[in-house]
Amino acid sequence: MESEPAGRFGLTDSQYRALVLAASRGYYEVPKAVTLAELAEEIGVSHQALSEQLRRGTGALVEDVLSVGASLEAEGARLSPREGLPASAERERAERR
Repeated sequence: MESEPAGRFGLTDSQYRALVLAASRGYYEVPKAVTLAELAEEIGVSHQALSEQLRRGTGALVEDVLSVGASLEAEGARLSPREGLPASAERERAERR
């Protein structure tokens, strides 16, 4: 599965299909061209199930593309609970204010 788009980015097949459908139907446009409920009905799942697939898939993409997990572990950084930023980034942000 590594050669397939889903495998390359750490997505399951269902996450990949959900993300492709959402993007192709305008779910990520502002304003949205389609609702979550409409997409869910189109593929025959509940809107809760589709929401979870999209959130988990988006999370996998962000983590893979930005190497979020690896870079934070390598630095031994801790996340700021308020913003999800590395603690060092939170301190720098506070200093700029």
